[in-house]
Amino acid sequence: MIARLVGFALHQRFVTLAAAVLLVGVGIVAFKRLPIEAYPDVADAQVDVITLWPGHAAEEIEAEVPNAAIVAILGFLPAALSHGIGAEIQRPLARVVIGGLVSATAMTLLVIPAVYDLFARAHERRRRPEITP
Repeated sequence: MIARLVGFALHQRFVTLAAAVLLVGVGIVAFKRLPIEAYPDVADAQVDVITLWPGHAAEEIEAEVPNAAIVAILGFLPAALSHGIGAEIQRPLARVVIGGLVSATAMTLLVIPAVYDLFARAHERRRRPEITP
């Protein structure tokens, strides 16, 4: 079933692209119809970290979060650089996993907050009319 779906997506690229554009369009329409109270004000963003690790501060917990991605990337590096038996299967899989971890981390830390800030500022400008003397 999945093989047929992937085969269809590869052979019918226009249909796949049209479906992706439609999905993005539906997301934008849903965002524009979102009530004002549905997302927080970004002016004074505050995060409360509740830890269930007695004796450790929230900063220590936050410092441990990227370690999982780093350990996974370092664990897949030998497979991504291998040239031995079975390397033709291991290498692409390891490279995809490493690329996914790096891109997901970059999206989470850089792109998503920037896009959120961009939309929030645009919404704030629409919400507050400018006062002209």
